Amino acid sequence: MSVEFEEEQAMRQYSRFEQADTAPGVVRWLLKIGIVKDTKQANILLLGVAGLSLVIAIILFARIFFGSGTPRPPVENSLLPGSEAPSVT
Repeated sequence: MSVEFEEEQAMRQYSRFEQADTAPGVVRWLLKIGIVKDTKQANILLLGVAGLSLVIAIILFARIFFGSGTPRPPVENSLLPGSEAPSVT
């Protein structure tokens, strides 16, 4: 075994921790269509979209499982046997 082999192997191990030169697909798409000017703006926009989605999901979850907070009035069913039809005046 030579020292060069060990250095080459060490370089290969550390190369996987280097930052990639290519941006993720969504960031490249935002840059391509011109919504943002650089990757920093794209990341901020995507974080904002994720945060807004989280807030909407929490609100929907709360409304579905805990109710809207106001009780609904009872519905009168006039089609039950023995009840009179409502009069139209």
